Amino acid sequence: MDGGDLLETGVADSDGYWPEEPALMSYASLKEIEECPRRWALRRARYPALWRRSGYPPSVHLAALCGDIVHDTLEQLVGALVSNGCSSLRTEDAFGVLKALGGYSAVIGEMMEARLKVLTDNPRAVAQLPAVRTSLVNRIPLMRGQVQDLLSRTEIFPAAGSGTVPRSQDRAERTDLSVGSHAEVALRSIGLGWTGRVDLLTVTASGCEIVDYKTGAESEAHVEQILVYSLLWREDAESNPGRTSATRLQLRYPGADLDVPPLTSAQLDGFAVSLTDRTGAARDAIRARPPEARPGVERCSFCPVRQLCPEYWVFLDSATDVAAREGTDTSEPVVSAYGDIEVDIGSRRGPRSWDGVVIHSSVLASGSTIVLRSSEDGQVSEGTRVRIIRALLEAEGGGLGIASLTPLSESFHLRSDRDLESTFR
Repeated sequence: MDGGDLLETGVADSDGYWPEEPALMSYASLKEIEECPRRWALRRARYPALWRRSGYPPSVHLAALCGDIVHDTLEQLVGALVSNGCSSLRTEDAFGVLKALGGYSAVIGEMMEARLKVLTDNPRAVAQLPAVRTSLVNRIPLMRGQVQDLLSRTEIFPAAGSGTVPRSQDRAERTDLSVGSHAEVALRSIGLGWTGRVDLLTVTASGCEIVDYKTGAESEAHVEQILVYSLLWREDAESNPGRTSATRLQLRYPGADLDVPPLTSAQLDGFAVSLTDRTGAARDAIRARPPEARPGVERCSFCPVRQLCPEYWVFLDSATDVAAREGTDTSEPVVSAYGDIEVDIGSRRGPRSWDGVVIHSSVLASGSTIVLRSSEDGQVSEGTRVRIIRALLEAEGGGLGIASLTPLSESFHLRSDRDLESTFR
């Protein structure tokens, strides 16, 4: 459905509508808004000329995709074990559940195909799908090992009536949770205006234990996130009408668990006040048109919508490409580095090469003349301005710079009917 505040990016086929603020805040949204309100908004805006779904088409990152598949598999398996009243992987019942599902590799394969299916209408990903599928299949043994490791340390306490208990996400109505383990619990606090989904929540006679599965490295953000879950548990009047507190919080990483000390009641009260203040500031930030951009080397390096952000491209001129220059003497000319570049395309030099003038780059000097080389037809055309993500940039002392589009590069043509140095309209 179209409507809302108009968003004009200046990138061809990428105008649309700014997103509405979320009805309920989540931890992932809060952190992203605090890092860069512009990124949060551009990722969730609607772009009807690109596709029918909401949000900007995401780029594919293999490591992140593997992490998602592992997490999806854990969700499926833990939910099945909980629903069938299994206490751990070591029981005969658990073996039967796994066998009925086809085993670890089968479930991983199903989750992989589900993730790939979502990408079939993604204009940024469709050409990469065959290669992505091959890479994922090769990583199934690694993902299987991670799943087995994480599940091997999971203890489940059957709830009353286990064997027929639906997973929490499948409940038709939100009611108080019985004593025992529950998978994928959606917590909600209308008073705080927050929601969150817990991987495994075990209700005890005196409170609850919360386990959150993580497939990456340890992070302070993970600690804060599970503390948020403990606050939501106390404040969720439907799931926890007795307002009991979490008695144990555990982050489960590949190879090790991290116990997070629960907050006292008074500490939770203070945490709630802080979270309310941060939520208000975040909502104010994304109501702005446009929301503020907060460019930074680490913040922008993996931003999936940086091609739409004018402030990023201006920032690029003074940014240091840390990843590209790591281990090199920055006083010497860069021989070659992957980086982003905005360039005006001049006359054609050959079948797939053009003269160009650099507008923005962290490697090649703005205003310098370069040779632009494409890897396939249709990526660039004479007399246009393009933004290229992950170009191979080569600069030689006293020589002509070269920017090459590789199979990993993406090119975005800019419209010629507006001032591209201005911000959004």
